[in-house]
Amino acid sequence: MYRQVSQSLVTSILAAILLSSCSFITGMMKSKEIAESAIVEFHNRLNAQQCSEIYEQSDNRFKQQYEKNTAINACKTINERLGQVKNSSLLGFNIQSTPTETLATLKYTTEFSYVNVTEEFVLVVESDQARIVGYNLIQ
Repeated sequence: MYRQVSQSLVTSILAAILLSSCSFITGMMKSKEIAESAIVEFHNRLNAQQCSEIYEQSDNRFKQQYEKNTAINACKTINERLGQVKNSSLLGFNIQSTPTETLATLKYTTEFSYVNVTEEFVLVVESDQARIVGYNLIQ
């Protein structure tokens, strides 16, 4: 009887771990999808030279790091020097979730009109939206 109770307990514990792992992975993949959608929107706004909108929709941490005029001028410079976004492919991603927030870091290789670069985005994901916390171009 002791052996049956032990086996039942182990089975129950393993099932709980498996279910929580599946839930975690599902949440992580949903956060990735939300972040990817925000990056598509970022690229569309960049192509349309909607730099002010990009800034306004960014996270407060981004706004604290970059003054509005500086960020808008940098956005315009990207568009002028690199051209339009033609194609973008995900290189890798990392999702970090804490009880207070979920941060998604995604790296893309992006083909602009004039050059190919690597872009790194850091986004905070909340509900069904993501806001830019950080953005870097790596050549």
